[in-house]
Amino acid sequence: MKSESGAEIDPVYYLPEGLSADGGETFRSTRSTAGPRSADAQHGGPPAALLGRAIEGVTEPGRMAGRFTMDLLGSIPVGPLFITADVVGPGRTVALVQARLYDEGAGRAVARAQAWTFPLTTEGPDQERAPLPTRTPTATWRTRPPAGRAATSTPWSGCGSTVR
Repeated sequence: MKSESGAEIDPVYYLPEGLSADGGETFRSTRSTAGPRSADAQHGGPPAALLGRAIEGVTEPGRMAGRFTMDLLGSIPVGPLFITADVVGPGRTVALVQARLYDEGAGRAVARAQAWTFPLTTEGPDQERAPLPTRTPTATWRTRPPAGRAATSTPWSGCGSTVR
């Protein structure tokens, strides 16, 4: 495959290479993970997907992630990585699951993610599909102030906001 600039790109982000010594999975990142600033460092999207996959892998059947957060701890190299995931806060109604991505060459964590998981359910409040109420405009919007005048207030200036 070729990018818009004509450079060769790989059709996948990561190639699985097996299990690491501590039970995590090892992957080799491809050139397609490289970010716009450096061919040696990944952009955040592919590592986020890899961490999400690891979290799904340790989440119990019948549960789903309700919140996912990710921290980039440094530059993520385009190269060999390994990932671990585990349930750090088990629970019946909510559980906390964590995954960590490591630079295999440097042996340091480069990203981590956490997700709160909840049981799947069909129960919940009944919600009617009612149309949203219509709002009438309370002020006239201008794209710019009249000639010779600065924009000193906005239609929302009653809430303490002023544009100068």
